[in-house]
Amino acid sequence: MVVVLSEKDRKEIFDTLTDEQMRVVKKYVLYEARSRLLSRYFWKGINWELVRLEYDPLFKKKRSKRKYNPTLYCDACHNPLKYQYVVRSLQTGYEQELGETCFTQRTGIPTYIAREIYKSRDDINLFQDEILSKYHTGIRFPKSIYKKSLYFNADEYWGDALRDRILDFKRADLPLFHTDRLKLENYLDSARKEFELEKKEKNIDPIKVKGKYLPLDHYLKEIVSKKKDLWSDERIKIKEDIRILDFTANNSIKKDFSRIPKSKQDKLRINYIDPFNHKLKVLYKEVDVDIAEILEEARSISTIIMKEADDFEENNHNKIAECKKVIQEVNELTSDDKIYEINLNNDIDRELNFFKSYLEELKIEKNYPYKLRNSLEKDEILCNHDVIDLTLIKDNLGKYTIDSQDEFLMDYYLKKQGYPQKLKIENLSLEDFEDKAIEEQRKILIYGILKVGFAKIIYEFEQEVTKRKEKVNELIEQIEVMAKQFFSSSNYISNKKKYNQNELLYHDEDYSKIIEELTKKKDELENFKNELAKYPIELLSSLHLVSRRPKSLPISASKIIKSYSKQLEKYQINLSLVKKYELLIKYFFEKYKKYHRGIENYIFSDFMYVPSKSGFKKLDKENQKNKLTNINLLMTLIKVIRKYILKYEVAEKIKILNTLKRETEGENFVEYIRRSDKELGDIEKYCADLDKNINNKKYLRDIKKLAVEIPEIQRSFFGEDAEVINTDKYLEGADSLKYNPRKKRAAELNSLKKKLELGIKRTNYVWKKSEFAALSKELDKIIDKDISIENGDGVEIFKQIKAQSDEIASLLTKEEKQLVEYFLRKHKFKDINGKYEQNIHLNITVEEFKNSQNNRKNFLEYIFLQLKLEKYIYNYFKKFNNDNDYIEEIERIISMDGKFSKDETRLKNSSYSELSTVLKDNLNIFRTPGDHRPQRYSMMLSSYNNKISKISLFAKKEGNYLEFIKESIEELSSIYKSSKYFDWGKSKQQVKEYLSDYRPEIDSKWKKWLISLLFELNYSYFGNSLLDYNEHKKRKQEKLINSNMLFLKFINNKINQIARIWY
Repeated sequence: MVVVLSEKDRKEIFDTLTDEQMRVVKKYVLYEARSRLLSRYFWKGINWELVRLEYDPLFKKKRSKRKYNPTLYCDACHNPLKYQYVVRSLQTGYEQELGETCFTQRTGIPTYIAREIYKSRDDINLFQDEILSKYHTGIRFPKSIYKKSLYFNADEYWGDALRDRILDFKRADLPLFHTDRLKLENYLDSARKEFELEKKEKNIDPIKVKGKYLPLDHYLKEIVSKKKDLWSDERIKIKEDIRILDFTANNSIKKDFSRIPKSKQDKLRINYIDPFNHKLKVLYKEVDVDIAEILEEARSISTIIMKEADDFEENNHNKIAECKKVIQEVNELTSDDKIYEINLNNDIDRELNFFKSYLEELKIEKNYPYKLRNSLEKDEILCNHDVIDLTLIKDNLGKYTIDSQDEFLMDYYLKKQGYPQKLKIENLSLEDFEDKAIEEQRKILIYGILKVGFAKIIYEFEQEVTKRKEKVNELIEQIEVMAKQFFSSSNYISNKKKYNQNELLYHDEDYSKIIEELTKKKDELENFKNELAKYPIELLSSLHLVSRRPKSLPISASKIIKSYSKQLEKYQINLSLVKKYELLIKYFFEKYKKYHRGIENYIFSDFMYVPSKSGFKKLDKENQKNKLTNINLLMTLIKVIRKYILKYEVAEKIKILNTLKRETEGENFVEYIRRSDKELGDIEKYCADLDKNINNKKYLRDIKKLAVEIPEIQRSFFGEDAEVINTDKYLEGADSLKYNPRKKRAAELNSLKKKLELGIKRTNYVWKKSEFAALSKELDKIIDKDISIENGDGVEIFKQIKAQSDEIASLLTKEEKQLVEYFLRKHKFKDINGKYEQNIHLNITVEEFKNSQNNRKNFLEYIFLQLKLEKYIYNYFKKFNNDNDYIEEIERIISMDGKFSKDETRLKNSSYSELSTVLKDNLNIFRTPGDHRPQRYSMMLSSYNNKISKISLFAKKEGNYLEFIKESIEELSSIYKSSKYFDWGKSKQQVKEYLSDYRPEIDSKWKKWLISLLFELNYSYFGNSLLDYNEHKKRKQEKLINSNMLFLKFINNKINQIARIWY
């Protein structure tokens, strides 16, 4: 039965296998798959041959957990692989390890052949699934069959390949392939039959042979008994010799086998014991047997096995010691927490080889950067050499010379390419080369190309390292020159050698750190000049003077400790000064340390280290003197700095403080007087307290000043009727406030002032300009009107108004936008608490509107007012060249931007009474049930009736608004009956006022349809008859214009009413 496992099942079972078991599965699964693949017909005529097939059963497992299963990689793309195909070119002999994708691309083999090869994965899965499935169900190696096979000598039938396979599976305790198990059973059956036949002939009891390596007694006693030419005494003696040798030889072999591994035992069995035992079995067929010769051969085998065991034990002891040493080095180099140990159950040679290889890899990773290693691992070297020439190779090897340390690196990568042994190409003559076989020549040439390629990469890398070293040395030299200029000494960099270590220059990160560190030192020196320029000459001169004068030291130990303790107290008081003026201290220390014996070799970090009193006592006398000299110089510098601060900085602060006290407390203020130097203590803390006191007075001054200024700024900004902020509350108790509350009040007032000043700055006093004087009066009227919107939750309404606002704003000039902002700031908005606010400037997005439930109403009013201001300003400055332009603008508005045209409208009577009759007497909504009056206009108004019905239907779904619709139509009818005197100048102004105001800022279908119907009715009677004003200066034309202007006024008011209807 064929077993197919899922990838998940395979992974779970593989995780339960030991490393030895995984090795055996991989080895023989690939063998079976490769055997099938190599037998295929399609390799004939192909320029590539399949060398081997590899696969990684633990493809996704970390390397640290896969000690004996290294990851497979593709030579072409360097990606890790689960399946790897190793092919060799028949022309060059060059081998490549490739994955599926690169396999076809690199070899150029036909696709149908590649498809056959890829099917090898199915073979791999088929064979491995059989083993894994059996293992998972608890089936292991058939030890019983194996033991019986040895007992009945069935192993003589096994070939070498089958024997190796069975021994590997036995050692790993894995179930056999079904074919191998069948072979074992068949061979056992054949051997059993032969043994039975032999038993009948010889009457040999197999039980007696069991447990002995050399069954001498079993086979030879019978032969001795049958020898008729022996005396009885001789026969007894020979049998005794056989018995003794049987005992001693088998015991000796048993002890020796206990000292060697199973693999070594098996080898000795095959080479010595099995051939000898086979000879014993067939002795009965011989006529004349030399017993003495047989016994001597047995003794020889026992001796050989003992010597082999002794040699192995000695060699094994040395290898174990060597392996432990290698593992110790591995553990020292590994960065992870894993500790490797020797596994004595494994083959010592394999253990040793693995850890040697791993140690070599770790050394390469530690000593050479990834950039270099990555270049050496690329497979482009062979691809870039079209012509292969031994002379050229030798010339290039002489060109790219590298040192012995780099030779180790090159040898490592040559080993990875399959060349574990060095080839002396440099000493190979052309004649010797030509005498070699073609295959050997090809091997030498490929080796040479690889060596040249590696040597070139390493050589170029070393050249880059040399340039880095030159850059580092150049920086060091610059620093030393600058240090000599500043300090008269070039000894500014301690331990210069560390900056020239190749290990640091190899790695980009380490090199960058070196350059950064040296650049910092260079910048530090350059900063000395800039920093020193900040300090007055008086201070620097005093520091120069005291720095070159060393202070004499006491002689006795007790006085030294006492003197240090005194200076330590001063140091602790002035610690903040030491930190603040560290750069200044460093300059004078570096410049004058040579004048102070004992600290002339100190670096600055040594100088800045001040031990505690107990730490000082632990020093020897010489170091105590040095540290006393150290702290004497440090405190001498601090004393001068402190004196300067008191004389100038502190005095200035006290002067400022008294000035502020006079301002805030009046002429009777109490003057602040500084304490004596001894009472001050930490001068930095004292200065901080002074600054706090000064700031406290400044906050009080600002509160009193800003409380008066802010209302004045508001009135100058928004006029005398401005909604002035109540600043009196900030003055209440200001004199008695503590520091933080006073600071907070001053900050709030400053924030209010900045906000006002920002508004003034943004609007740039544009409202005061003469060209905007008339317009500003009109805008004042707009912001004074009520703009409250009852439907304050409409996101769609906000979107529509926002879109219109953005569109019109894009048409305004910078000054016109400033004018809009000013009047928005000037308008008094009512907050949720009913309080009026001014100076509000918002830039609200649709998203912000959605997320602000509490502020939606205010946001909507703000954007509505913004749109209204923008429209008015835009229309105000819109230019019309003649009267006809005004008429065209009127027609554009009343036709809803061309929605209705003259050719499509049916009613052109321009009759007010007729329209009134049509609306009042013929629309369905005005007729009562049972009213059968003639409907002269019924056909004409059928479309209007249908629209009214549709509007009514939708209006009823949202609320009973039928009365509102009727009132709107009645109001329109009454509007047309108005007999207001026509004023053409006033009509022109109204055109500007009503421009684009008809746009419906609503989000309901029935409302939009109602507005559209009213426009259509008006256009049918009074819009489609507008003519050229200059040609027809008649009363009728003026009346038409007047009617349309009345309609626009009506519709603007109606839109506002409709927008406020809540549903």
